[in-house]
Amino acid sequence: MEMSRAAHEVNVPREENLNTQARKLQEMLKVILIYSHAISQRVEGPKSPEEMLTILQRVLEESAPVLVSSRLEAEERRNNLRLREEQDAAYLAALEADEIGCQFLKKAITIRKMAQ
Repeated sequence: MEMSRAAHEVNVPREENLNTQARKLQEMLKVILIYSHAISQRVEGPKSPEEMLTILQRVLEESAPVLVSSRLEAEERRNNLRLREEQDAAYLAALEADEIGCQFLKKAITIRKMAQ
């Protein structure tokens, strides 16, 4: 019982740590475009929700061409992958049909030889 209480106490963040973290989050916000690994906007100092919304909307508008381009590239990659999978399936089906045809011909030749 003492062990679990001690472990619980260790894992509970102190109130001042939470306040410090909240203050740090208020002081600086970075919007990162993951695809390009670039900082799109850096905001420092406390901002009202309205100001933050305006800033984020502007960042989204400025980043729209990159985001659209990324989406189109991802869609093209998915389409290419799907096409390759369809081509592979068609190739395997044709290969199987050829194998069946070869087996049929071998049997026909064997039967013809036996009939002679």
